[in-house]
Amino acid sequence: MRNLAEMFGFNFLCFKKWMGFQSWLQGRTGSVLLVAEWREAKPIMEVLDKTTEQPDLRMCVVARSEKMLRRADACSKKLKVNIMLSSGL
Repeated sequence: MRNLAEMFGFNFLCFKKWMGFQSWLQGRTGSVLLVAEWREAKPIMEVLDKTTEQPDLRMCVVARSEKMLRRADACSKKLKVNIMLSSGL
């Protein structure tokens, strides 16, 4: 993924947990593409749903099973968060 980001001229950052990403995102300007597994994406979507100042964030959720894909899709519709879904990279 690092190579792919650099190939298109983007910076690549890796956060092990969603709280690290959330701290990094506060006060940021510019566009952000977040690629995350469902277990990390769900709390981020819940926090963003409660945030009044929305960042320019695009999210791609990677789910390892059909069940996780369905959960991610249902949650994004409930929270009105626009995400891309992927069954793997």
